[in-house]
Amino acid sequence: MKVFLLIERHSIRWWGEKGEKPEVKGKGILCAVLAESVDKVPEITGGEYEAIPFDEGQRPVIRLDRKLFTPHSEKIVKYEKGFLHLFIGEEDPGTYLFIVEVPLLQPSQVTA
Repeated sequence: MKVFLLIERHSIRWWGEKGEKPEVKGKGILCAVLAESVDKVPEITGGEYEAIPFDEGQRPVIRLDRKLFTPHSEKIVKYEKGFLHLFIGEEDPGTYLFIVEVPLLQPSQVTA
């Protein structure tokens, strides 16, 4: 099993020579998901999986269409599945979440 973070689209950028290191700003991590591979994450959280060009690379995302959201208030709709709780404006066509794989344990946490 691997750990994948679902990150709100405005809260991440990739840096480094090839843009391989993710940097998350603020409280952009929405939830962590245990899955066998990145393409299994949408089975747990819903939405459609694809890769999009972003910060000089192809980044895995989950696209959530507006039809997956339900009314929450006068101008807000919500999406809830498992640990994922997401809100968007009623007029928004949908949104996407970046998927970032992280190690379950850091090397410094592993002892012989």
